[in-house]
Amino acid sequence: MKRTTLAAKAIVPILLLAAGFGVFRFLVVTKAEAPRATPPPAGALVEVHEAVAEDRQITLRAHGRVVPTRQVALSSQAGGRVVWQSPNLVPGGRFRRGEPILRVDPRDYQLALEGRRADVERASVEVELERSRRDVASREWQSFGPAAAGTDAGTGLALRQPQERSAAVGLSAAESGLHRAQLDLTRTTLRAPFDMVVLTEQVDLGQIVGPNAPLITAVSSASFRVQVPVPLEALARIDVAQRDEPGATAQILLEAGDTRVEREGHVVQLQPDLEPGGSLARLLVEIDDPLESDTPGELPLLLGSYVEVRIEVGRLTGVIAVPRDQIHEGDHVYLMDGEGRLEVRRVNVAWRDENEVLVRSGLEAGDRIVTSRLASPVTGTLLRLADGPSMPADGGTP
Repeated sequence: MKRTTLAAKAIVPILLLAAGFGVFRFLVVTKAEAPRATPPPAGALVEVHEAVAEDRQITLRAHGRVVPTRQVALSSQAGGRVVWQSPNLVPGGRFRRGEPILRVDPRDYQLALEGRRADVERASVEVELERSRRDVASREWQSFGPAAAGTDAGTGLALRQPQERSAAVGLSAAESGLHRAQLDLTRTTLRAPFDMVVLTEQVDLGQIVGPNAPLITAVSSASFRVQVPVPLEALARIDVAQRDEPGATAQILLEAGDTRVEREGHVVQLQPDLEPGGSLARLLVEIDDPLESDTPGELPLLLGSYVEVRIEVGRLTGVIAVPRDQIHEGDHVYLMDGEGRLEVRRVNVAWRDENEVLVRSGLEAGDRIVTSRLASPVTGTLLRLADGPSMPADGGTP
């Protein structure tokens, strides 16, 4: 009985193991086969955009600083005490051409003028006296009759011709002195030489000023200029003013907080030297009436402002625009060719600006330009697009 029980206990585990193995075998034989995953295609993952040929109006964008067209240091040509000055004689004050700015004490110059007038009157009397003496001498000379006719050498002296010429010279000198005194008197008033705005002044009422001592620094208010550095290769496309023709039109833009100042100017001059470093030429763009505005509340264009300048320089036909970051060293672009491989191609750039370049040749409409960064841009490298494997342009297999 005991042997039968022990045998039964030994057989049960063996049966369980056999049953488990049978179930495992059944599951292995009858399990569904998992689908095989397709391995990702080889090649660098890139994005591309298609080249498009178009006609473009090109604009040169540059930055420059506003400078005066004319700047002068004004001084009084007459010395003396300042007895009057215009209330506009302050920094920022504006004057029209010929408008009085200040006046020095004119009394000494008025007295000198009276003295010169007296000299003229005295010289005029002397001339009249000599004419009368000449008439008397002429009658006396004629009284000698035919005997005096052949003595030409003594005729001039007898008729007092040297004395008459001397009196005439004295009158001319006196009149010149009178004109000089009148000029000195007018110079006691300092006037604006042109439409101007005051930058600085170093004079006040009661101050004694000497001739030619600098008193006022002023600039023309009729126009300002912007000194604009531009690339040398752009000069051929920019029209500079000639005698009978204005220069290229330019837009001047100034951002001042929420305010935008816009003015129009013209290219008037090419300066004869390059910027320090020798890479950029310098143009002068002139703006008329920079301190005036047709729009109420608009800010004036002030000296020293740093502004953007846009110059229309012509039109290009059949060019392809490429962002600057997609033009690589040596003017090369990366293309995805018809077999889905990388092509490094050199292009001919017709124009560059801050954001893009315009390609004249080396690209054709429909070319696929690679916009992604490539770690190792080697010609022939297999590429693939973000939305699928690399495919030839005609849809065949790579």
